[in-house]
Amino acid sequence: PSEVIGCSAYDFYHLDDLSILSVNHKNLMNHGNSATMFYRFLTKGQQWIWMQTHGYVQTNKWTNKPETIICHNVVVSYSKVLEYLHARALEYGPALPRCPAPTPAPLTKLLINSLRYK
Repeated sequence: PSEVIGCSAYDFYHLDDLSILSVNHKNLMNHGNSATMFYRFLTKGQQWIWMQTHGYVQTNKWTNKPETIICHNVVVSYSKVLEYLHARALEYGPALPRCPAPTPAPLTKLLINSLRYK
Protein backbone atom coordinates (compact mmCIF):
# COMPACT_ATOMS: atom_id res chain seq x y z
CA PRO A 1 0.00 0.00 0.00
CA SER A 2 1.09 3.53 -0.74
CA GLU A 3 0.92 4.51 2.98
CA VAL A 4 4.00 2.44 3.79
CA ILE A 5 6.19 3.32 0.81
CA GLY A 6 9.34 4.98 2.12
CA CYS A 7 8.66 3.86 5.70
CA SER A 8 10.78 1.62 7.86
CA ALA A 9 9.31 -1.17 9.98
CA TYR A 10 10.76 0.76 12.92
CA ASP A 11 8.21 3.53 12.21
CA PHE A 12 5.48 1.12 13.33
CA TYR A 13 7.12 -0.28 16.47
CA HIS A 14 6.27 1.09 19.92
CA LEU A 15 9.00 3.34 21.30
CA ASP A 16 9.42 1.15 24.41
CA ASP A 17 10.05 -1.94 22.24
CA LEU A 18 12.62 -0.47 19.83
CA SER A 19 15.77 -1.53 21.69
CA ILE A 20 14.82 -5.21 21.96
CA LEU A 21 13.61 -5.29 18.35
CA SER A 22 16.89 -3.76 17.23
CA VAL A 23 18.77 -6.55 19.03
CA ASN A 24 16.51 -9.13 17.36
CA HIS A 25 17.20 -7.57 13.96
CA LYS A 26 20.96 -7.77 14.55
CA ASN A 27 20.63 -11.41 15.63
CA LEU A 28 18.62 -12.12 12.50
CA MET A 29 21.31 -10.64 10.27
CA ASN A 30 24.18 -12.32 12.16
CA HIS A 31 22.68 -15.78 12.61
CA GLY A 32 20.26 -16.09 9.70
CA ASN A 33 17.12 -16.51 11.83
CA SER A 34 15.50 -15.02 14.88
CA ALA A 35 12.27 -14.88 16.85
CA THR A 36 11.06 -11.83 18.72
CA MET A 37 9.39 -11.67 22.06
CA PHE A 38 6.06 -9.89 22.17
CA TYR A 39 6.08 -6.31 20.90
CA ARG A 40 3.58 -3.59 20.05
CA PHE A 41 2.88 -2.70 16.44
CA LEU A 42 0.94 0.31 15.13
CA THR A 43 -1.99 -0.57 12.86
CA LYS A 44 -3.41 1.45 9.98
CA GLY A 45 -6.23 2.45 12.34
CA GLN A 46 -3.63 3.97 14.72
CA GLN A 47 -4.08 1.30 17.41
CA TRP A 48 -1.38 -0.76 19.09
CA ILE A 49 -1.58 -4.54 18.79
CA TRP A 50 0.72 -7.16 20.28
CA MET A 51 2.71 -9.24 17.81
CA GLN A 52 5.45 -11.84 17.65
CA THR A 53 7.67 -12.41 14.61
CA HIS A 54 9.77 -15.34 13.43
CA GLY A 55 12.14 -14.46 10.62
CA TYR A 56 14.95 -15.83 8.53
CA VAL A 57 17.35 -14.43 5.96
CA GLN A 58 17.27 -15.77 2.43
CA THR A 59 20.69 -15.55 0.78
CA ASN A 60 21.60 -15.28 -2.87
CA LYS A 61 22.82 -18.72 -3.93
CA TRP A 62 25.53 -17.28 -6.21
CA THR A 63 26.91 -14.49 -4.03
CA ASN A 64 25.96 -15.98 -0.64
CA LYS A 65 24.92 -12.48 0.49
CA PRO A 66 21.66 -11.67 2.27
CA GLU A 67 18.97 -10.94 -0.27
CA THR A 68 15.59 -11.08 1.47
CA ILE A 69 14.22 -11.26 5.00
CA ILE A 70 11.19 -13.54 5.29
CA CYS A 71 8.99 -12.95 8.35
CA HIS A 72 6.02 -14.78 9.79
CA ASN A 73 4.05 -12.34 11.96
CA VAL A 74 1.46 -13.44 14.49
CA VAL A 75 -0.99 -11.21 16.36
CA VAL A 76 -0.91 -12.13 20.05
CA SER A 77 -3.64 -11.46 22.60
CA TYR A 78 -2.86 -9.25 25.56
CA SER A 79 -3.88 -12.10 27.88
CA LYS A 80 -1.15 -14.26 26.32
CA VAL A 81 1.39 -11.47 26.92
CA LEU A 82 0.28 -11.23 30.57
CA GLU A 83 0.45 -15.02 30.95
CA TYR A 84 4.02 -15.00 29.61
CA LEU A 85 5.05 -12.13 31.89
CA HIS A 86 3.50 -13.83 34.91
CA ALA A 87 5.47 -17.01 34.17
CA ARG A 88 8.67 -14.98 33.74
CA ALA A 89 8.04 -13.07 36.98
CA LEU A 90 7.69 -16.36 38.86
CA GLU A 91 10.97 -17.52 37.31
CA TYR A 92 13.01 -14.30 37.66
CA GLY A 93 11.27 -12.41 40.46
CA PRO A 94 10.92 -8.62 40.70
CA ALA A 95 13.88 -7.95 38.36
CA LEU A 96 11.58 -8.46 35.37
CA PRO A 97 10.50 -5.12 33.83
CA ARG A 98 6.80 -4.23 33.71
CA CYS A 99 5.00 -4.51 30.40
CA PRO A 100 2.10 -2.05 30.16
CA ALA A 101 -1.09 -2.64 28.21
CA PRO A 102 -1.16 -1.27 24.68
CA THR A 103 -2.05 2.39 24.62
CA PRO A 104 -3.73 4.39 21.87
CA ALA A 105 -1.37 5.99 19.39
CA PRO A 106 -0.70 9.75 19.81
CA LEU A 107 -2.97 10.64 16.88
CA THR A 108 -5.83 8.70 18.46
CA LYS A 109 -5.26 10.51 21.77
CA LEU A 110 -5.40 13.85 19.96
CA LEU A 111 -8.65 12.91 18.24
CA ILE A 112 -10.21 11.72 21.50
CA ASN A 113 -9.14 14.89 23.32
CA SER A 114 -10.37 17.15 20.54
CA LEU A 115 -13.79 15.44 20.62
CA ARG A 116 -14.05 15.94 24.39
CA TYR A 117 -13.76 19.72 24.10
CA LYS A 118 -16.36 20.20 21.34
